[in-house]
Parts: sequence; C-alpha cells; structure tokens
Amino acid sequence: VGHTVTQGSDGNLYGTTGCCGTTEHGSVFKITPGGVETQLYAFPTTGSNGNEPYAGLVQGSDGNFYGTTYLGGANGFGTVFRVTPAGTETVLYSFAGGNDAANPYSGLIQASDGNFYGTTAGGGAHGYGTIFRVTPGGAQSVLYSFPSGGSSPYAGLTQGSDGNFYGTTLCCGSSEHG
Repeated sequence: VGHTVTQGSDGNLYGTTGCCGTTEHGSVFKITPGGVETQLYAFPTTGSNGNEPYAGLVQGSDGNFYGTTYLGGANGFGTVFRVTPAGTETVLYSFAGGNDAANPYSGLIQASDGNFYGTTAGGGAHGYGTIFRVTPGGAQSVLYSFPSGGSSPYAGLTQGSDGNFYGTTLCCGSSEHG
C-alpha cells in the first residue's frame, strides 16, 4: 500500500501507516523539516474509531487533517476521520456496508464546495464500490454505486476545472481491465 505524505500549512509532513504504530493497527504521524517524527494518533485494536488507514491525509480548509480507514468504525466497514495537528482524532462517519459505502481504500479530496469526496472498494447498491460525499460535520451521501461493469475504485478522485470528479477503477469496463 503506497501512502503519501501531506505537507501541512505549518511546514511539517503528515501521513498515515496502515499497520504498525503502538497498536499495530495504523497511526497518524508528523515529521518536522528537521526529520523528527512524532506519532500523533494510534488507531485502536478494537472499538469504533476505525483502523488500518490505507491512504494519506488531506489538510482541510480548517487546518485539520482528514482521512479514511479501511476497517473498523461502528460497523466494521471503515471510517472517515478528522485529526487535529495536535493528534485529537474524531470519527466523522462510520460506513455501514450493504447499500451504504464500505471499505475505503483511497483518501479524500476537499472539493471547491468545502465537502470531502472519496471512493470505496465495496458497498453500494450493487456491492462493487461507491463514490461518496462527507460534509465537514459528518453527514454522508452515496453519490454513485458502481455496477459490475465498472467496479473496484481503489484510487481516489480528482476535481477537474469543470467542477466534475474524475477517477479510475481496478477492473471491469468494456475491456474488463478497468
């Protein structure tokens, strides 16, 4: 799993580990320009806080960092979370699976409307993944459920200059290769 780091507005680098950390279920860390690393938050082994973040973070317009976990949360299907630069973590949304989204593999983007958008590898009306929106307050909506003909969106989204979102899928489509 390739995690990216995000340079915060304070000049430090922020990122996640999908495993490891003090609990072995992932962490959020900060690295100063001088190379000093600090674990800001360790995802718990159990509970509703989510675990195993497989993607990096995005810094929101409020200065906090936002990300996803592949597993955990109230329903076991992953979360959208916020973590402050000081390391206080808050779950904004726990995915429920089924018709709801499940198991986000990629990170989030904050779009021009101020909301966060992402994809999930599972869940949705057909069970093949979704595109979802989460407000900064935690209200979530599934915007699109992938049919079997275009499934497994493991990568995130990009917002184009036209305001639309663009992304890729791992498999299927007309050539059966994404």
